[in-house]
Amino acid sequence: MFTTDLKKAAEGMDMIVLAVPSPFIRSTSANMKPYVTKGQLIVNVAKGIEENTLMTLPDIIQEEIPQAEVAVLSGPSHARKVASDCNNRSAGAKRRSAAEYVQSLFMNESFRVYTSPDMIGIEL
Repeated sequence: MFTTDLKKAAEGMDMIVLAVPSPFIRSTSANMKPYVTKGQLIVNVAKGIEENTLMTLPDIIQEEIPQAEVAVLSGPSHARKVASDCNNRSAGAKRRSAAEYVQSLFMNESFRVYTSPDMIGIEL
């Protein structure tokens, strides 16, 4: 489901994919905090570092929504690589099982997802 309604996006979902421009990660996370339950998985797909704090986006999400489990999904974003047959992505989380869950949901014949505990490396 795609929606801009934070309550609808969060309530009752096993996983939330957060695709928000990096300057709006903190405010969006703060606004969705009331709707996120303990252990709910939030997968951040944006890249960036907060200008004032130099925090990574998953660190901001975790700070604003401490009850959530945060993971990242990243990979090529240049059109040529996205259009190619070799479309590799990386999923990362503190818990291996969370990264593997993200992998299982996104992987298919043309979208290969590898896992890693190195969330910072995946992001940068």
